Amino acid sequence: MRHSLPALPVLALMGLYAACFTLPGAMAWTFSADIAIGQPISAEEQDSTDLQLLNTVQQQWLQPEFPHANSSHLNPSNLNLNSLPSPEENFDLYRLGPGDSVYVNVLRFPDLSFQGTLDQQGNMIVPLTGALSFQGLTVEQAREQIRIALDLYIVNPQVDVILIAQRSVQVTIAGEVVKPGFYPLQAPQLATALVTAGGTTGLADLRSVRIRRTLADGFVLEQDIDLFSPLRDSQSIPNVRLADGDTVIIPPLTAATNGRIRSQPDCPLNPCSAAN
Repeated sequence: MRHSLPALPVLALMGLYAACFTLPGAMAWTFSADIAIGQPISAEEQDSTDLQLLNTVQQQWLQPEFPHANSSHLNPSNLNLNSLPSPEENFDLYRLGPGDSVYVNVLRFPDLSFQGTLDQQGNMIVPLTGALSFQGLTVEQAREQIRIALDLYIVNPQVDVILIAQRSVQVTIAGEVVKPGFYPLQAPQLATALVTAGGTTGLADLRSVRIRRTLADGFVLEQDIDLFSPLRDSQSIPNVRLADGDTVIIPPLTAATNGRIRSQPDCPLNPCSAAN
């Protein structure tokens, strides 16, 4: 008398057979097309083929589904934070950092306008969008960051960003100044830095005051400022904005510049002359 197997176990056995034999067989054919049907191979070749097949299975089936996934809640607009302007052309562009305060005006949506200060990580809470990172961005880039983020919630947002309070900076002042050293500045301008260092000495070469700045990527910028001409013409000296970590170097008059010493201003740059 015949006994028929139940339908469910039979189907289960068929599925197990397909999984165990059909899939590895297909992958073996895909992985190595050079092995002909029925071609004899040695034990060493068989072991090598099995090992390669195992590695292929691990790479194709055990690899994480999202190997490069990361959180973008601080930059939902996917703004390229590395696409900063050319350093040579934009030495004077200010880049935001912890402690900076800005006013954000959202036209047509006054309830979304606000004033905020960047925290220690350079982040700031923006209405509707949450925390956004502004570390190292220019004011224009910060405006675009907010505009793109708000575009997810309102139609055609128009945003203005104004820097209303700049963070204090610490700069190094070296060379021909009365008191060279490392100074914190609440008003980070070149004139303020020179006044804080007690002014320049009588041997300072005011035609080539150098500001040296190191960017986050290690790129070093240098800019030479002529303070002699405006002092000679009784004009205000350039109002150069300094960044945190800048070095201000006042070079001495050398043999090459000694011929100009008679044309230097009657008095060195001191707190009195810097204020004029």
